[in-house]
Amino acid sequence: MPKFKHPGVYIQEIPNISTDIMAVPTAIPAFVGYTQTAARDKDGDLHLTPTKITSFKEYCQLFGQSEAEPLHLELASASGGITLKQISPVLPRQMLWYAIRLFFDNGGNECYVVSTGDYQKPVSLSALEDGVKATATIDDITLLLTPESVVLAPADYTQLVNRMLSQCSTLADRIALLDLPDGDKVLSASLLSTNRAYLGYNHLDFGACYYPFLTTTQPWQSVQHHQHVQLSIDNGKTTQLSQIKADDPTLFKLIYALLSDLFVCLPASVAVAGVMTSVDTSDGVWKAPANVALTSISSPMISISDTANNTLNSDTTSGKSINAIREFSGRGIRIWGARTLAGNDNEWRYISTRRFANMVKESVEKSLSWAVFEPNDANTWARIVSSVNHFLTQLWKQGALPSATPDDAFYVHCGLGTTMTANDIHQGVMNIEIGMAVVRPAEFIILQLQLHSQQA
Repeated sequence: MPKFKHPGVYIQEIPNISTDIMAVPTAIPAFVGYTQTAARDKDGDLHLTPTKITSFKEYCQLFGQSEAEPLHLELASASGGITLKQISPVLPRQMLWYAIRLFFDNGGNECYVVSTGDYQKPVSLSALEDGVKATATIDDITLLLTPESVVLAPADYTQLVNRMLSQCSTLADRIALLDLPDGDKVLSASLLSTNRAYLGYNHLDFGACYYPFLTTTQPWQSVQHHQHVQLSIDNGKTTQLSQIKADDPTLFKLIYALLSDLFVCLPASVAVAGVMTSVDTSDGVWKAPANVALTSISSPMISISDTANNTLNSDTTSGKSINAIREFSGRGIRIWGARTLAGNDNEWRYISTRRFANMVKESVEKSLSWAVFEPNDANTWARIVSSVNHFLTQLWKQGALPSATPDDAFYVHCGLGTTMTANDIHQGVMNIEIGMAVVRPAEFIILQLQLHSQQA
């Protein structure tokens, strides 16, 4: 194992310039989607405006309350009573209302919401793309989600995912949390291959995908209020639930007893975003957001075996890993995967590695803003190396870099002949190289940072 030594260099103290590096927040999601309203002072003034909220109550104040929405149920009569055959739609139209609630239930404490329009309108690629574009202006965001993307046509879904992953790669301060469009179906080999293809082929280390959809403990508002619920029994005439209540109270009681166990289903990524917030707070961004129990979930929509999980987790052809949500007897419902979409990438295979690297890069770049006003010389380089070394040493002490000593855990290079040429210095370009043993002491990931001096 190589050692990385840094010779002592005299650092001139310059008053009123702090060289301390502060870690940036790591789990601030942006939820892009349709809402009931989008108003702070007047109707529509928050449309396509990334807005930070810190509670579900605040979401309701700014983006609307829940409403009963159209729901169709197919029932079947039997000697033992009535059974539910099918429900449509599978996912609620007012998806973001339920999603934000589930995010906070699973440990979320703050997030951004970007309203792309009235939830009663059809979900469109252009609206979601506009919402994703709006998030690029917010530096705080570290997780990007569009739960409603799963209802788009396959080509539109792929285009939106490509847009999200491209933004995450360009900004290098966030990752996209995605869901498979067929999250309510058992995935045959062919269907799984098709869903993997929907995820594109570029910037895969900046995204993570989850399967299946989850049945929550949130009741349908339509069922609770007996509104906009249509049903048919044995493929017979479609009738409103409210009409059955008036015409046949006995039948209504049978049906309503069945519907009392009917809960909203949602894409899994929204719960995962809450878990990431909780894990980052309790353990650190370097802890994998996996083997963590989810709350406010009654079951995954699809039960996943060990064999199916292995198929999801690795794919020798595309390398696109899918993280499963599984239920275990006595242990609850857990996130059972910790990989990015780049499942075959030795450096960026794990979500925790990518997110930790994002945090370090963003923290260093922001904290070294003072350097753009300093001479591009040995004294400035030494101060930079000292600051970054101190920052990484503190992370090593917290367990972020699993090595016996700091020298085995990381290195920082900045200087003529190592990261810069004479021409770089003449042009005012300052290159910094950071190597970190995030996964194993023998396996370093390399971050390249570049600063441009004010006088360049």
